[in-house]
Amino acid sequence: MKKNGFASADLTVGQLNAVVKKIGGHDAVLKFLRGELIIHERKAGEEIYSGIVNYDLTFAQMIQAGNYGWTNDDIVPEHFTIVGVGQEECRFVPVHLNRAATTEEALEEIAQRGLIPAKIEHLLSFGAKYPEKQREFAIVELGSVWVGSFGCRSVACLCEGDGRRGLGLCDASPDCQWSEVCRFLAVSR
Repeated sequence: MKKNGFASADLTVGQLNAVVKKIGGHDAVLKFLRGELIIHERKAGEEIYSGIVNYDLTFAQMIQAGNYGWTNDDIVPEHFTIVGVGQEECRFVPVHLNRAATTEEALEEIAQRGLIPAKIEHLLSFGAKYPEKQREFAIVELGSVWVGSFGCRSVACLCEGDGRRGLGLCDASPDCQWSEVCRFLAVSR
């Protein structure tokens, strides 16, 4: 019997295993079938990176793992809380809107793609594993927001300055206008 143009015999065991692997393994397939996992459609040119967030590291160790040339002094555990235990496998998606956009527009696009805005721990893990990516474009996390003493909303970003890789802070007010070259780091569910 054919369904959607394919007979069940059209797929080999190897092809089915490849699909399971691409989705994220057997646990991810079970979550998908229970409706707990949304598989987003990749946009043209969208890249997905694998990585591990190691919650056993301290905040300082997570930053040190990135080997940054400079770090903003306000990126401290008192401003950015990390909650987690052990290690978590992640699939990182640097979302590119191909246009200038506000923070709200970036968050809407991330949600429309079925993704979750990355938190600081995701950004730090991504920066440590893929250190040269921030030389190509600024990478911003929108999932961990620090509200400073004057009410300014800030998020962490990976960028480059004076030829050195850095871990900086960016304004993340809802109407903040982001450059079209920015990538907003997201995590697939």
